[in-house]
Amino acid sequence: MKKLFIMIIVLLLSLFSLTLGYGESKKIVIKVQKGNKTMYINDKPLEMDVAPIEVPPGRIMVPVRFVSEGLGAEVGWDEKTETVTIIMDSIPYLKYRVNQLEKENEDLKQKILELENKIGEQKTYYVKRVIDGDTIELEDGTKIRYIGINAPEKGQNFYEEATQRNRELVEGKEVRLEYDVQKFDQYGRTLAYVFVGNIFVNLQLVKEGLAVIYTVPPNVKYTDQLYQAEQYAKEHELGIWKKSEINLKITYIKYDAPGNDNYNLNGEWVEITNLGKTSIEMTGFILRDEANHEFLFPTFVLSSGDSVKVYSGCGTNTSNSLYWCSDRAIWNNDGDTAFLYDSKGNLIDTYSY
Repeated sequence: MKKLFIMIIVLLLSLFSLTLGYGESKKIVIKVQKGNKTMYINDKPLEMDVAPIEVPPGRIMVPVRFVSEGLGAEVGWDEKTETVTIIMDSIPYLKYRVNQLEKENEDLKQKILELENKIGEQKTYYVKRVIDGDTIELEDGTKIRYIGINAPEKGQNFYEEATQRNRELVEGKEVRLEYDVQKFDQYGRTLAYVFVGNIFVNLQLVKEGLAVIYTVPPNVKYTDQLYQAEQYAKEHELGIWKKSEINLKITYIKYDAPGNDNYNLNGEWVEITNLGKTSIEMTGFILRDEANHEFLFPTFVLSSGDSVKVYSGCGTNTSNSLYWCSDRAIWNNDGDTAFLYDSKGNLIDTYSY
C-alpha cells in the first residue's frame, strides 16, 4: 500500500509538471473505467499497475482520486461517465513544488542567457547590410532587430538620417551581439543589443536623436541607460527632438476606454490645445505613438485657446473632434508616449504616461 501511495504521488507530481508549458490552464481530466488498467489523461493513455475497483459496490474508487482528495485537491466525479476531474494547482504541496520548478526554470534561462552573452562577447558577426535605423542583416542572412529602440519608418521624418547613421556605424563591419530574456520577435527576427568596438549602437542612435526608446518587457536590461540617452537628445533638441516654434500642447490622453479598448475605440482620445494667440493651420500635422502608428491631420484649423480631441475610432470630423478611424486601440494602457509633429516633421510636443 505504501508503495502504491508513493507511486501515485510521483504520478501527480509528473502530471502537474507537464502542465507548466500550457499557460495558465493546469486542469487535467482523468478518465478511468472499472477493471481497466488504462487511464486516459486529457485523452492520452497511461497504463496503471492496478485497475480501479468498486468500494463500496456500485461506485468506482480510483486510487489517484483517493490520494488527490486526501491531499486537498478539488476533485469532480461524474458517476455516469466514470470521469474524474482533478484541479492540480489546488493541491498546496504541488503548488509549492511547481513554484520551485518555475523558479528553477527561470534561473536556468538566465544562466543560458549569460552563457550566450559570454560567447557573444568573444564572437563577432559581419553586417552585410543595413535595412533601416533599427534593423540589420548579417552575412548569413540573419536579421537583427535592435532591442529597446524604435527608429523612424520609411516615409517618416528622419528615416533617411537614421538609416544612414546606422549604416555608418555598422555596415560592412564586425559587431558583437548581446541578448536579453526574449531572443526573437513575432517576425522571427533576432533581438539584440549591438556593439561596434566600444560603441553601443542602440544607445548611440537614441543619444543622437535618431531613435526613441521602445521598451518591450521582458527585454529591459539597458532601459536606464537608454532613458538617459534620450533625455540628452531631448535637452539638446537633436534629430527628431528638434522643436517647432508652434505653440500647441498635448494636454491629456484618455488611454483606457471603458470596457474593452478594441471594442470602444472612441472611448480613448488625445486632447491638443492651442496655447498661442492666433489660429493654427494643422493640415498635414502628424500625431504618433511609440509604435509608430500615425494620424495625419486633414484640412484643419485650431483657433486660439481651443482644444481638439483626436479619437481612435471613426466618426464625422468637427471643429473640436477628429477621428483616427483605426481598426484597433492605439494607446497602451500600461504606458505610451504621444508625439505631435508639424507638417515639416519638426517636433511640437510629447506626452508620456
